[in-house]
This record gives sequence, C-alpha cells and structure tokens, in this order.
Amino acid sequence: MSVQYSLLFKNNSVNTGSACVYQTDPDITDPNVMSLAWFAQGAAPTTEIVFTWTVDYSFTWAQTGVLKPGVRFTASQTWPADLSKTNQVTFTNQGGIYTFTNQTTGARAGSLYITEDGSIPINSASVGIGMSGKGTFAVQAQPNQNLIFTPHPKYWITFGSFQPGQVLDVTRISNPVEVDFPPNVYSMTAILNRDNSWTVDQTSRVNAAFLDAQEEHGELAAWGQNVPRVGARYHGFEVGEEIGDGPGKTSSVKFRNMGDVKGKFRIKIGNGAWKEHEVQTGGAPVKVEIGKQPWNAINNGRCDLEYQRDNS
Repeated sequence: MSVQYSLLFKNNSVNTGSACVYQTDPDITDPNVMSLAWFAQGAAPTTEIVFTWTVDYSFTWAQTGVLKPGVRFTASQTWPADLSKTNQVTFTNQGGIYTFTNQTTGARAGSLYITEDGSIPINSASVGIGMSGKGTFAVQAQPNQNLIFTPHPKYWITFGSFQPGQVLDVTRISNPVEVDFPPNVYSMTAILNRDNSWTVDQTSRVNAAFLDAQEEHGELAAWGQNVPRVGARYHGFEVGEEIGDGPGKTSSVKFRNMGDVKGKFRIKIGNGAWKEHEVQTGGAPVKVEIGKQPWNAINNGRCDLEYQRDNS
C-alpha cells in the first residue's frame, strides 16, 4: 500500500484566498505541458487545511477546448497507472466519444506513455497525467502524437485566487514556495505569515515547537503561530545596554536582533504592566523607555523582559 503524504497549511495572513498545491517537473521540457492546480481550497485568516495524497500515478483527459492558463481541466476519465507494467495507454475518439483504450506495458519502466491516434480532433481535448486521482500535468491533444512523461515531481504551494484543476502559468505565480519532503518524512507544514512570507518545516518540528511554547507560556502558545519568543530573558535579545544605573534611576533598553519582525508589540518588565510599542521598520534597534523601576525589579541591572506579537 502506498505511503500517504500530507501538507498542512495555515493562513496567518490577513487575506482570504485559496491555498493551491501544484507540481513542476524539471524533466518535462515541452513548453506545451502545463501544470494544473492539483489541490485548491479557500482559506480565511486563521484557517488550517490538510492536503493528503499518495504517489499513485494515473492517465487523465478532459474536454477543455483550447488549453490555456486559466481554463479548467475537469477530468472526464482517469485510469490508474504505474511506472512499470501499466504505463502506456492509447487515447482515441470513437464515433465522437473520447476514451482511453489498450492499456499495456510501455517501452521503458519509469515513464508514462500516451499514444494519440489519428481520430483526435484539434483543440478539443487535453490529456495528461495525475497523482492520487487528480490531474497534475496536461497538454493539448492532437492526432498521431506520442507523449512521454517521466515524472520527478517537485511540490509547490501558493496563495491567491485558484480553482481545482485550473491550468497554471507557473512563471506568473507571484508568491510560491517549494515544499521539499526530506527522506522518510511524510508530513510537512506551510505557514503563510502575516507579511505574506512563508514558513515551511516538518510538521513534527512545528508540533514540537508548539509543545515547548505551551509548556512555558500556556494559553499564549498557538500551533503554527510564527510568534517571537515570549518570556525570554533580556540577554536573549542582545540588549544594547544594561538596565538601570542605580536604585530608582530612569533608563532604557534597546532590542537589536529584530530583523525578522515588525508591527506592534507588548512589552513588560518584571511584574509590571504590559505596554504597547510599535516597530516601524524591521531590523532597526527598538528603544523602549522603561522609566523608573524599583531596584529589586531590575535585579541589579538585569530583569525579566517579555514581549508578545500582536497577531490581530
């Protein structure tokens, strides 16, 4: 039985759209072969989606008319295939009815072969291959053509306006990210961050990070939240200067390692109240005026600093 792969998507952005998973293949050099929106599902902010599949190949065709980016490839027929024994099929039109026929063993294991016979009209149908029962690549069907697919797929996810089976122009997708499954890893997570960047990691690592955060910070922890550390001590932030010159003195602290964050933050010192601050530009030192503090709160030049990112 085939191993199941999964891709968990979480929308931490402020946008509503569709998460789209598709494939590319460096061994497919024919520019007429187009990637399809393999999976596509709508997602509002905070939504989580799980895409699952097995590496089981198939032959597929659809009556698309002219095959161009944006049209829908809605499969009319899908035949299971493997890369060794049932890896060749004929596509024919019998009395105006398209169908696959004569599935057999192809010339070479590792490739999928589609023979289009002379009955196929121009610009009427498209043929291709799929994985886990859904189309992944398609090409315009033509009479008397022999197609060869040697699949070595790469997986990608993007976010925008997509429909299942949509024909894609992958060169015009503005914000895709590759999802690479390491050996013996079958579950990955892709998080669309608030700034529309991506975080991709093994799901086991995302789970472990959540459990660590939950143990330390309780209800402040949230699975898949790309949140800066909460409750870290000040030296973890590379403070620019020590806090406090003596009892009751006014001082400030600068946070330096903040190149990957921007937005609003709440900061508290010791047992004091939370105060909101805003980072104007990522990477710039953030100066926080802490005002007068009891000397025991800053612990002779050191204190506990906590910060929370505003994810609203």
